[in-house]
Amino acid sequence: MRLLRPQFFAEDGLVFFQQLHDGGFWRTLVSPTAGYLNTVPRLVAGAALALPLAWSPLVYAVAAFLVQAAPLGYLFSGRLRRHLPDRRLQALAAAVYVAVPNSYETYVTLTNIQWNLALVALVILIAEPPAGRWAWVLEAAFLGVFSLTGPLCMILLPLALFNVRSRWNDAAKPWSIACACVLAGGAAVQALLLVTTPRVTPWLRPEAPLSPQELMKILSVHVFYNSILGIRGTMRALPSLGGALQAAGMVAALLLALFVVVRRHRALVPLLLLAAATVFLSFLFPVSGLREWLQPGFGPRYYTYATLFILYAVLLLVCQNNFLRLAGVLLALPALGVGIPSDFIHVRRSDTAWPDQVAVFESLPQGASFFVPIQPLDYGGIELRKRTPERAASPLAQARKLEGRPACAAYPPALASSPLWGRRMFLRLSGWAADTESGKAAGGVWVVIDDRPFPAIYGQEDWSVETSLGDPRYRYTGFSRLIPLEEIGAGRHRLSLAVLTHDRSGYYLVPGEDFNVSPYDLTFRGE
Repeated sequence: MRLLRPQFFAEDGLVFFQQLHDGGFWRTLVSPTAGYLNTVPRLVAGAALALPLAWSPLVYAVAAFLVQAAPLGYLFSGRLRRHLPDRRLQALAAAVYVAVPNSYETYVTLTNIQWNLALVALVILIAEPPAGRWAWVLEAAFLGVFSLTGPLCMILLPLALFNVRSRWNDAAKPWSIACACVLAGGAAVQALLLVTTPRVTPWLRPEAPLSPQELMKILSVHVFYNSILGIRGTMRALPSLGGALQAAGMVAALLLALFVVVRRHRALVPLLLLAAATVFLSFLFPVSGLREWLQPGFGPRYYTYATLFILYAVLLLVCQNNFLRLAGVLLALPALGVGIPSDFIHVRRSDTAWPDQVAVFESLPQGASFFVPIQPLDYGGIELRKRTPERAASPLAQARKLEGRPACAAYPPALASSPLWGRRMFLRLSGWAADTESGKAAGGVWVVIDDRPFPAIYGQEDWSVETSLGDPRYRYTGFSRLIPLEEIGAGRHRLSLAVLTHDRSGYYLVPGEDFNVSPYDLTFRGE
């Protein structure tokens, strides 16, 4: 769905798109993010800038998808034969990689592309050297760009140096030296930025150290249970994780790590070290409150490698010809029956309607600004500023107005603010609507203020709303919209709603009502 209905996610919009839109490509390319360079997302954002604005989220999603799929190409290329000589094992490893649970933050998301870039870099380091000159150059260039995208190159540098030592007397020596030099250069740049650039988020507050029990719960949940049961499976099967279950999860994870180390598996030992390093550093340099990890669904990107390691270690157990196979099967069954299905069940996400937002933005006069919400919804959104004089017709002006009224319920407009939104004040509008013509969910809802349209976020469908709206014939869709108060100004305004039919061929206009914005509301900045 992230390719079929692409949307900006978090820093996709707030950082990579917004900063490029405001400051230009070359300036943002060398601007640190969270204390380090993030070159690949900056390059993708620059490439999207050369295409129509409505395509930007799709370009971001396609780039993230290609990077995430890259390890599969190496898996079937034959360059990992010494690690996975059997074609059946390659297919199983690929299936685990594609369906890995506990991964919603890194799944086809440009914001967290550095985590998948590190996996590609790890595969390059453990694979056989490239055969052709052009492949040699391209992979070295990839390592260079990767090393300038996040600090994970510093974690992989020891592996590259170990390769130089272990391959000093074979034909792979030049390639090993080249990889180590490229990663060392990038690691030096990133380390310099990390020690000279502020990194801590402004709303992060000091907190008491974690207790041993809290630490064990976080590690057992995120390292072991989320890997085997998935995030949803863990929350459902183990709503309250007692000390015995915490200890069992930790013991199981440690035994899997010990098994891989004793076997000296050339691919899984580096993955284990990468997983251990990222988990350790997430506690050493937190970007949020540590106790937030007590929730199974919080921050799974930091446990991406731990989850892959656990599942691949289980796969290795299943392939044994002794009593260890039974242990592997006992762990694989809940992963196959609960973990993977529960984390990949289709959930209809809210839709920020990016093409509609762009269409409205392009209809505005030169110099106008337009606020576009992004995912997650509590991140607020980005602000587009119109620089070109061309104007297009408003999308609603081109649609067919229908007679009658839709089944609709809107909550009273309310003020909202958050430090995440730059301490700005917003007008929040929300409610439910349905297409009275077909009885299906509305194709969309547009908030119209003084004849200016604002596409709402929609997509949450619900039958249960019939109890409050009193009509069981319709399938209702929820909608919401945040509008910065400075966009509409102080004074008296007219508010109405336009509800699109399910096939978006026309719309019903809900009669409006008046509301006031005081100068105090306009200038207030909440703490």
